[in-house]
Amino acid sequence: TVFILDLPRADRCDPSGYQCAFDAILGAQKRTGARAAILSSLVENFPEDRTAACDAAGVVVLHGLDEGVAAIDAAIRAGRSRDRIGSAPPAPVLLSADPKGGRVLTEAEAKAALSARGLGVPRAVTAETPEKLAAAAQGLAFPVALKGLGVAHKTEAGAVKLNVPSPGALAGAAQGMTGARGFLAEEMVAGAVAEILVGITRDATGLMLLTVGAGGIFAEMWADTASVLLPATDEDIRAALSRTRIAKALAGWRGRPAA
Repeated sequence: TVFILDLPRADRCDPSGYQCAFDAILGAQKRTGARAAILSSLVENFPEDRTAACDAAGVVVLHGLDEGVAAIDAAIRAGRSRDRIGSAPPAPVLLSADPKGGRVLTEAEAKAALSARGLGVPRAVTAETPEKLAAAAQGLAFPVALKGLGVAHKTEAGAVKLNVPSPGALAGAAQGMTGARGFLAEEMVAGAVAEILVGITRDATGLMLLTVGAGGIFAEMWADTASVLLPATDEDIRAALSRTRIAKALAGWRGRPAA
């Protein structure tokens, strides 16, 4: 329940005439336990001492119509999402937000998990040594991409080699990747329009936030992302992508194909 209430300036007006409304709202909330809020038409129309009294009584104060209505809309969306996914966060399956109990997946493990959920990923093989990798890659279609596992920022560490033409060249390239804890070789993807970052963050309440934007080597340089609360519709995600700069590439930039 949202009450519209503006209070006059105490230094110019007598606020006692509004006290009955203030007392009635707090009294009704106390008797019923209902979720209640007071919405002022302008940010400055509800003083700080009255806001503090409302906070103590469990009544939310929304300062300003534009800001207040936006907050109500966000609460409705969050409530619907919470109903869809449950009130408590599910038990962690792959990663934990707690660094003490979490485990970072290798790229191969992450792609295997995504593939099990129906996402298409390139055919790939992994191995602990360059020699075993070359043998395992015999069934792949060359050229392939080679990546050293256990390295977060592979490009800077020299842990990525593209367009490796043969198994022999693959073993040689892998031998030059110092510090890698195993290797991943996967078939090259041709004709890409853009690299897109997709991330999901789950907070302590169980709500999930989807973040999309420019990925690959431009992820940190551009910091070009947009977010949407999950679950989301196709239209919600398209709208989020449209707010990013990489959207121009997705639409077909300078005659290049569109995604």
